[in-house]
Amino acid sequence: MYGKNNFVWETEPPPAGRRREQDIIRMQPGVTGLSTTDDIADVFQLFVTKEIVDNIVIQTNREAK
Repeated sequence: MYGKNNFVWETEPPPAGRRREQDIIRMQPGVTGLSTTDDIADVFQLFVTKEIVDNIVIQTNREAK
């Protein structure tokens, strides 16, 4: 099967066995010691930028009309 971008999708799952080197995550997940946020608003702004909020407002107002 082919995707829209000509990516070839397999119809059968790959054989079970050892994971390839690039598939192994060696870092600890989560927030690193480099984060310096003090409150929930700062954390929210790390993920939701002003542009995203502006787009939400525009689309909400468009839907309300």
